[in-house]
Amino acid sequence: MDTAKPAGATPLFKAHAMSTMLFVRELRQAMDDMFRPYGMSSSRWMALAILKDALEPMSQKELALRMDIEGATLVRIIDALERDGWVRRRVSPLDRRIKLVSMEPKAQEFIRIFMNAMGRLNKALYAGIPDSRVQASISLLEELRANLQSFSEDLREEATA
Repeated sequence: MDTAKPAGATPLFKAHAMSTMLFVRELRQAMDDMFRPYGMSSSRWMALAILKDALEPMSQKELALRMDIEGATLVRIIDALERDGWVRRRVSPLDRRIKLVSMEPKAQEFIRIFMNAMGRLNKALYAGIPDSRVQASISLLEELRANLQSFSEDLREEATA
């Protein structure tokens, strides 16, 4: 008689995965709520947050990679940001096929607001949680990502075999 547990997700996996997905969704919703008064959706403020750290205008291709979205999706985001005066797009002087994106002064003011809001969110989010627990969570997530990447590579290899 086989008494082995059936294959499938363990209760711990299910609880952890659901908690993680719900946290990410609620975090994004809170951020969207904070920035909606400025006409910013998550994709728009995310693009500006990435551009904020760039030392020079960034190519649309690089921005799409950093946002982990398709180029066509980014084009729509940049079109809207440009139309509303948040960014400027221009052709690279080195290669006319490359479009460079930089923030306009209007975006610089939003970034100041963004950083203050993120400071408030950070304070609220980590209230009462020791740094050691936050670091342990970061370490766990990094280990999970490494395991998931390895698993994904194995799946790709199986698919090509």
